[in-house]
Formats: sequence, structure tokens, C-alpha cells
Amino acid sequence: MAYENSPFIRRIFVIISMIFGSRFIKFLSFFFVVFFVAHGIALYSFLYWKLSWLDVIMHLLGGALVAATMVWWVYFSGKLSLPPLSSFFTLTLILGAVALVGVLWEFFEFLVDKLITQKNYIDLLQPGVIDIMKDLLMDLLGGLAIGFLFLYERKKRTKKQD
Repeated sequence: MAYENSPFIRRIFVIISMIFGSRFIKFLSFFFVVFFVAHGIALYSFLYWKLSWLDVIMHLLGGALVAATMVWWVYFSGKLSLPPLSSFFTLTLILGAVALVGVLWEFFEFLVDKLITQKNYIDLLQPGVIDIMKDLLMDLLGGLAIGFLFLYERKKRTKKQD
């Protein structure tokens, strides 16, 4: 793969595999790096203001990333020992994590607007409540998609074991 040629990415994978030793976490970490690099490029190039739909896609993908991270952490990392959770509680746990990260991200954008932009009068990242609600909805839809995908795969695997 093309990313394996980068020494920086290779070092990240080595560190992650030393800590976690999992292919899924390698893929997830690579996706996080790509996501945040794309976010940085979009900010630097003003793409969020030129392409209004890009914000929707990035929030959808961000919600999916948080949900996938939560699935990995709860079910595959070995860091938690929970009793088997029902589908409802699994989905609630995943969506709760997505909602928390989404709300914290919106606070971050608000603080950037109020503390960093010149003279506190430019609403660069937070144009209004409608934008915030749309962003949180997209976060939750991305998380919901990963949650349902995980539940479907879990059900399929338990049927194969029976």
C-alpha cells in the first residue's frame, strides 16, 4: 500500500502495534491520521467555505470513526471486561460516545471562534444553531451506521457459532 512508504506512518504503526498488536487498530489509526490531515487541508484551503457539503461528510465520517473506536475499545481491546451487552445497550454506548465527542468538538469550534478569531466578531466555525444541530445529527448518523454494522456482524458471527 502507498502509505507504507512513509517513514512517519510506518513509525506510527510500529508504536501502535507494540501497544495494541491488532490489525484493526492499525487501520483505525491510519484512518484517523488521514481524517485529521484532510481536515487540516480543508481548513488551510478554505474548502469548508467553498464546498458546503464537505462539512456534512466530515461530520459523518467523524461520527463513524468515534463509533468504530468505541467498538474496538469496548469489545476488542481487552481493556474492559463487561458482561455481554444487549443490542440496545451496545448501540446506546456507541451513540453516547459519539454524542459526547460531537458536543466537545462543537465546544472546541465555539472557543476557536470566540478566543482565536480577530476581535471576537467572526463566526468562522459556528455560523449558528442550525449548523450545530446538523453537525451533531451527522455525527450520530455516522455512529449509528457503524453501530448497526457492528450489531449485524455480531449477530452473523453468533449464528455461525451455533
